[in-house]
Amino acid sequence: MLRPLPPRRSSARTGRSVYRRSSPTFSIGRRSDTEVYGNRSIAYANKGDLDHAIADLSEVIRLAPDVADARHERGRLYQLQGNYARAIADYAEAIRLDPKFAAAYNDRGNAYRGQGTTDRAIADYNEAIRLDPNFADAYYNRGTAYFLRGNNGRAIADFGEAIRLEPNFAAAYNNRGGVYLKQGRNERAIADFDEAIRLDPKYLVAYTNRGHVYRARGNNARAIADFSEAIRIDPKYLLAYVDRGNAYRARGDNERAIADFGEAIRLDPKFAEAYYGRGLAYLYSGALDKALADVSEASDLIRRIRTRRCGPISSPSATMSPAVCRKRAPKST
Repeated sequence: MLRPLPPRRSSARTGRSVYRRSSPTFSIGRRSDTEVYGNRSIAYANKGDLDHAIADLSEVIRLAPDVADARHERGRLYQLQGNYARAIADYAEAIRLDPKFAAAYNDRGNAYRGQGTTDRAIADYNEAIRLDPNFADAYYNRGTAYFLRGNNGRAIADFGEAIRLEPNFAAAYNNRGGVYLKQGRNERAIADFDEAIRLDPKYLVAYTNRGHVYRARGNNARAIADFSEAIRIDPKYLLAYVDRGNAYRARGDNERAIADFGEAIRLDPKFAEAYYGRGLAYLYSGALDKALADVSEASDLIRRIRTRRCGPISSPSATMSPAVCRKRAPKST
């Protein structure tokens, strides 16, 4: 099951964050006031206080309404809050103020993708690349959008171009490996996941993706080792517990499988896939009453989630397994 990563933004990569950010230029117009509010907004954002950061950027915009950077940065913060409509409005205004603002096109594309409007996202990534042909993040983001549309050939080409422009781009290797995995090209997938892990040894998504390749090849021992490493890196990464539980169940170790599915349920009591997996493990262990209870709970959760979040006739998200339409933690593309 492929789990796409969040989009990448423009400018210098910091730490393990998938987003890239730069310090906006707020020293336009009333310099002292805009700098004070602008710099304080950055401090608030770094602390995770997005509401106060947005309020300060709004004050920058009031004082200097023609500063495209302030609109762009406020759009980014709205996007982090999941407010895609306001993010798109701010990116659009930044583009109006500066029609050559490639990063604003890139980030508006990310917001459109967040809304599920893939065609508009690709159009914005195209424009970002036209304005800046060396914009590795725009190729990466467009590649992810192509993957979500099922255009694997273009996705691979874009991830490859992102890697050519930025050879240490671990996420691009990971995502290209995810496309290869979907195509059944397991050797190429493993090579890309290996490289992603070499570049970032704490890249838990790459470990879980590589684990899926090993499972597809019937090597449950190596799959379990990779899922275990992902759990070591992030003990709250519930999908790795489900992945490892499935691998344990595949090799007949139902006791350990039940423990892993149980931990996933402890982390998220409404995670249908974990109930279903534990139900199968109970079934194979001969605990029929427990099996029936877990499978019934999984079925009820799926029905409630589809009705509440996806509508009665909606298809599952392209980023999820066929059974569940909830959005969950990332895994490649």
